[in-house]
Amino acid sequence: ELTVFNCRSHMVRDVLITPKEWGGKGLLGATVRFDSLENAEHQGVRVLEVFANSPAHAAGLISYKDYILGTADIAIRDMDELVELVTVSMGKPTQVYVFNADTEAVRSVVLTPNSDWGGSGSLGCDIGSGLLHRIPAPRRVVPAARSAAQPEP
Repeated sequence: ELTVFNCRSHMVRDVLITPKEWGGKGLLGATVRFDSLENAEHQGVRVLEVFANSPAHAAGLISYKDYILGTADIAIRDMDELVELVTVSMGKPTQVYVFNADTEAVRSVVLTPNSDWGGSGSLGCDIGSGLLHRIPAPRRVVPAARSAAQPEP
């Protein structure tokens, strides 16, 4: 059993994991990584306006609703990390995880940065970061979760 902390809702839940061969790398089918939670709620970048016929438009990014979280290897905490990702991914289809504020869900999109799409920038969208563009607090409570401040039963 593993106790999982959700830095967005500040809740924990217990998950039963049984390691086994599944046909991929490792025994869990997941990547477990240590990361600092310091200022986690102020991290990430918000997609503002998405321009027509741009790489962001082709990836299905939604204006003012999507937040770029990162890739399987890189968490995007600020603009500098996004610029680094775009630089190394220029012209290459890249799987990116995006949180949508309306659905309160994470989805995967394929984003191909390209400076030749016909507009300015390599993504074709305006981006915001910092306090005014942080991921919003959850509107719904996840069942079977408890507050991190609550002791285990």
